[in-house]
Amino acid sequence: MDGRSKIRFVPLQRVTVSYLLLSLHWLNTRTLATVDTMEQLHLLDVRTQEELEVLDLAEVRLVYGTSHFKGLATGGNVSKAMALAGERACYNSIVSFGNQMLLLGTKTFHVLTIRAWNERLNHLIKQNRYLDALVLGMDFYQDKAKAVVGLKGPKQKRKEMARDKVLEILHMYIEEVLEPGGGDIELCQEALPACIEYCIELEVPDVLFGKLWEACIDHAAQACYMESLEPWLLNDRLSAVPPSITQQFVSHYERQGMLEALEACIVHLNVASLDIDQVMRLCRANGLYDAMIHIYNRGLKDYITPLEELMPILQAALATGKQLTDNHIALGNKLLVYISCCLAGRAYPLFWALLHFDTREFLNVLALAFEEPEFTSELGLRQVQRLVDILLLVMVQQGEEFTPSQVGSLFTFLARQLAKPWCSLHVERQLFEQVVEFLTADSGSSGTMGLHEERQQALLELMRAGGLAHYNQDKLLILADKAAFYRVCELLYEQRLEYDKILHCYLKDPLRKPQVFSYLHNILVIYANTVDRVKVETQIMDNIKELLDIDATKTGQILLLKVAHLIPKIVEKLQTEPKALFQFLQGLFDYRESHSGLAQLKDELNFEPELVEQYIELLCEFSPEKVYPYITSSENYRLDTALEITRKHSQIEATAYLLEKTGDFQSALNLMMEKLEELLAKKLSDDIVIDELCHVTSKCIGLCQRGSTMLDEKSRQSLWFPLLETLMKPQRRDNCANKPVLKELTQQLLMAMSGYVSLPAIIQVILMDPAYKGGKFGDIRELMMGMLSNSCYEETLLQATARLLSTDLHHRLAKLLASTNQGISPRNLSCALCHKPLNVLKEDDNDILFRCGHAFHISCLEPPWHCIHCAPPGSTPPSPAIRPQSLPQPPISPTRSMSNSLSTQQGLLQSQDFALRLAPPPPPDLEGLF
Repeated sequence: MDGRSKIRFVPLQRVTVSYLLLSLHWLNTRTLATVDTMEQLHLLDVRTQEELEVLDLAEVRLVYGTSHFKGLATGGNVSKAMALAGERACYNSIVSFGNQMLLLGTKTFHVLTIRAWNERLNHLIKQNRYLDALVLGMDFYQDKAKAVVGLKGPKQKRKEMARDKVLEILHMYIEEVLEPGGGDIELCQEALPACIEYCIELEVPDVLFGKLWEACIDHAAQACYMESLEPWLLNDRLSAVPPSITQQFVSHYERQGMLEALEACIVHLNVASLDIDQVMRLCRANGLYDAMIHIYNRGLKDYITPLEELMPILQAALATGKQLTDNHIALGNKLLVYISCCLAGRAYPLFWALLHFDTREFLNVLALAFEEPEFTSELGLRQVQRLVDILLLVMVQQGEEFTPSQVGSLFTFLARQLAKPWCSLHVERQLFEQVVEFLTADSGSSGTMGLHEERQQALLELMRAGGLAHYNQDKLLILADKAAFYRVCELLYEQRLEYDKILHCYLKDPLRKPQVFSYLHNILVIYANTVDRVKVETQIMDNIKELLDIDATKTGQILLLKVAHLIPKIVEKLQTEPKALFQFLQGLFDYRESHSGLAQLKDELNFEPELVEQYIELLCEFSPEKVYPYITSSENYRLDTALEITRKHSQIEATAYLLEKTGDFQSALNLMMEKLEELLAKKLSDDIVIDELCHVTSKCIGLCQRGSTMLDEKSRQSLWFPLLETLMKPQRRDNCANKPVLKELTQQLLMAMSGYVSLPAIIQVILMDPAYKGGKFGDIRELMMGMLSNSCYEETLLQATARLLSTDLHHRLAKLLASTNQGISPRNLSCALCHKPLNVLKEDDNDILFRCGHAFHISCLEPPWHCIHCAPPGSTPPSPAIRPQSLPQPPISPTRSMSNSLSTQQGLLQSQDFALRLAPPPPPDLEGLF
């Protein structure tokens, strides 16, 4: 309720149903009962909008108050709204009271009630639907049930009441359904998983391992029971199991051969629940290494013995020199993971075997372990130093059995550790030099080729951490360049401020070649106005071929945006290499013409015509298909020179376009017709030839259309008829195999030329053609019908256009006539310039009134007359809207007061002596309307 004592409703939720409502009643705060026009009762849960139950009320035979609403007793004298509301009026026949709904029928009185929660459960039990009762009971327990009645009190109390009821149903289900020694397999497979689930959800292990286990006496029921425990063990919902049941669980899975599932369950079980002797014998016999490690670690707190037992197995397999089996590979991987997990403790056993198994992965495991908090303390850093000393002793000083690749992995590992900011490892300087020499060693062998990038990254990290500050930089640069460590070379050049030499690093590095343009852009911005910019430009000139091979367009972008003055020098340098010059010019022109951000650049930077013509010639030589698109989109060339180039390289379409630009339409058409005749001389069996024929024909038609707009009738005929003759000539032969294609092209030509050449002339040419002269009308019917249809269409279009123009002209004239007959009143009764009354006139003076409403004395204006307030200064004044006429001047008394003058002004238009003669304005300029 607001401050004005008005009730305002705020919508909280919307419920939409798919039927027409007849009645609606609340049964409780979450349940709604609705009745539709088909007399169906729907029970709805308001929060989820779920329909819980549907009940047919047809047998109730509801009582409707239709007669009272329609006023039938008084003759039906009620409003239409009242009559419509009373069609199915049952407002007094359905009433809700609490969780009950009262229905008034024609013969009986009905009461519908929502059952209480315990009654709903008992109803399912009476029907022997125990599983449904358990599901519903768990919904009550978890507060997920709908239409709950009778379950009241605090939440904890409601849960206890529901839990007791579910336990009662569970006991009944176990006693009546799972009879000791009875029941079939299918029933057990359905009932046992559900019972185990409810026992775990209700946290009643005494029922799970007591009454339920005792009910599964026979062998089949026990197997189903134990297999139903597996998912709960894997989810860590059931970690404590009685040892007696665990023994049978392990024996059952062993008999069934499900060893992988058994191992997965064992690592989730509490060791106190296991028979350790039974499980260890099973693990050793079947290779269940994860279960064995779990028992040693969790049960016995022993981290050394698993390695001592499992490492000899791996060592024996490695000693044979044969290919490792899948089981041995799996064992090695498990040991690597185990080492990673337990290195934070005090176990560092038997590095030799693990280093031989997989050196890189073992060192990666160590690197991950060193990231743990245990190794950041003072004691942890000492342990790291001890581990590194052991690795160096095993692999470097006593490492005759290790390959150079394995030793290189160790050095890479050391380089990364030394590069870390918190590292406090102490390594001899001689070892540093040995690390650098190994990392930069020749990587041409197949064994170390794959480690090239990893070695370079390790050396980079070591340099950035300051680990090589004492090392000779010149020697390091030589080693890095020899090893193709171009990122290391770049870092050294940056430290020495030799930025111009970094371009070499990008061009030689195959992984970073595309990034050279970003580098050039940045370095040219840095060296905008410095002497070092000349060095960078020299590098660009020297390596222009490599840059063009990477990306010619991006090369053109850099040159246009940053160093445009180098373009003439590069063109001169590449004159002896046409292919490279073409790549360069193509990159320039493509970027300049297509990039959307260079609109201003296109205006500021115009290439010399000689350069454009040279590019056109290179296009003719290396990319002939791009000549015509470029010629049509560019204009920075001389027509005569470009025409000579295209003729030299037989670029017919481009030559025809240039001839058209010079105005020589006939020569352009003759050139295209030569190509058309060549195509017509070929066999039109290939679709490619037919498509090219259609393309050339359309080009010729377009050329004729553009030329016809500038020629007279005779010249147009000399332009169109040779083209028509070229298309009709092959049709005269009896063996013409593609007459349908040629006829279609001829028809397109005739329809196009009908707009430029008179129709009788076209028909005469067709009828005189030998291909149609001796034939029947059916041979030329399609051509004639197409031409006549086009002529009829154009005639209709012309008539409609003339009719529209006439109508528009009539409306405009009518509007002008109406405006001239309309009277005009001045805005003010005084002159708009001198502000004196209009009736105060000098001798031989008149007044003038414009259509804008401004009135003046003629003596106040200068010819030509125009409204000085409406016409802008400096513009040509339009003709006056109203011709000036003399206004009779009434006699004015010399002694008349100012008040009388004002009253005279007010009555000026009402004076019988006032006469205003209007003339129509001059007619508008209608030139161009027709």
